[in-house]
Amino acid sequence: MSRFINYNNGEGLTLTEFAAYAETDIQDFVDSVQRDISQSAPLDGALAALEDGSLWADDQQPLIEEIHALITEHERTAMPNDLTPEEWEREVRSRATADEIEYYDNQ
Repeated sequence: MSRFINYNNGEGLTLTEFAAYAETDIQDFVDSVQRDISQSAPLDGALAALEDGSLWADDQQPLIEEIHALITEHERTAMPNDLTPEEWEREVRSRATADEIEYYDNQ
């Protein structure tokens, strides 16, 4: 399943399972964000491109770091898509606090 990073000036940066705006590569995406233009880019290959310092101008560095942090945090916390319902519940419970588990169990 493909995932996308999206930008618009009302919401800022978001990650979704679909391209919310016109789709482009990560380089054009960064240029569009700097110009405040709504745009989407696939996450496939985005981290490698973001980490390639030869692709970016110095004034893009803060934005590159923000996008990189958003993607890496999402990938660190994202739930796998191929879990059975039982595996999903175990995974959710392993990440939940005691209060969240109690609330879930009482629903």
